[in-house]
Amino acid sequence: LEHASGQYIVFVDSDDYIVPNALEKISRRLTETKADICYYGFLEVHSDTVIYGKPPQKLTYQGTERLDFMHQILGPAPRSKEYMFAGVAACSGAYRRSLLEEHHIRFLSERECLCEDVFYNLAVCQHANLWVIEPSCLYAYCFNGKSSLTTRYREDRLEAAIRMYDMLCEKMRDA
Repeated sequence: LEHASGQYIVFVDSDDYIVPNALEKISRRLTETKADICYYGFLEVHSDTVIYGKPPQKLTYQGTERLDFMHQILGPAPRSKEYMFAGVAACSGAYRRSLLEEHHIRFLSERECLCEDVFYNLAVCQHANLWVIEPSCLYAYCFNGKSSLTTRYREDRLEAAIRMYDMLCEKMRDA
């Protein structure tokens, strides 16, 4: 983030990819709406299948609607594959760089908490005036089976999950 120079920032994990013309669609949506953030859908790429998320009906959020949006993304209801769309990963959005700079929004350390992307998106949504959803699945999240960091057993995981829960409760109270 310290070396970024563009108007918007998009993240792509090294083992994933974005679909052709993704940046064009994102740019068009941001230009048309003048939004601070554009979230978009992801597709899960497994060795034998691809699963597409279903976009929500509401595609524009602003001001006090941040809580509705956060609840939609972080809500307690079980998330089905049919409903999952943008998710909490930073890879699910394009962010206005000036917003990140103005509020010095950065990622927490993975050593500090699990799911640092959740806290990043909470901070971004807390400061954004307008954010939109591009109703297309543009990000390909590739599942690498048992070799994935997210599926490996880690002894410190429960402690970290409890710490994350406490931090999340505190952040949501402040939102």
